[in-house]
Amino acid sequence: MYFITGAVGFLACIIFMVLIILFAIKGKSCRVPLIAYFLSILLFLGSGYLFTKTDPSIGGGGFVDFLLRNNTVPPDLYGEWKEAVDSDSYHGIYINGDTIEIYWVSDGGRSRSLYWVGSFDAPPDGTEPYSWESVNDSSQTSAALVASGETTKTFTYENGKLTYSASVLGVTTTVEAEKQSWGYFGPLEAEGEVEQ
Repeated sequence: MYFITGAVGFLACIIFMVLIILFAIKGKSCRVPLIAYFLSILLFLGSGYLFTKTDPSIGGGGFVDFLLRNNTVPPDLYGEWKEAVDSDSYHGIYINGDTIEIYWVSDGGRSRSLYWVGSFDAPPDGTEPYSWESVNDSSQTSAALVASGETTKTFTYENGKLTYSASVLGVTTTVEAEKQSWGYFGPLEAEGEVEQ
């Protein structure tokens, strides 16, 4: 979408620049092509700006929705989120009330292990990116074998994606999750692991 509008703006810049030169050579008024030239520059630069501020995959109706969205309305982050990976093992996230829970889900969703339980602060408005610092609920994570030992974790929401860092065996990666059902069925028991 942005490449198309950007390309149209760039092509229009060239066309109107040529017209301005031709009008100047012939001694005619350049007002109309000059205005059009500046408008095409705005189209080109505006496309680049929107490309950096939104998900490049948004197009058509989604692009219009993005332009017309109400920034005063906070996004609904409650519910299930699933790590955006093509694998049978992934992070499954559940946000409810003032709590965020994260699980290591494996075997295609048949088993899970608690990774994080912490505080959740709902966004006050629709301004993006939105970040909050979650405080670990050690009363729940201390008994879990693969739970994070961090006291706080920063979460960021932007363009429909939830991101945070996760460490496994000393290697830290950035997890990117999308709002999607993964089969959450309630909090785990004391051991922090369960199989369906």
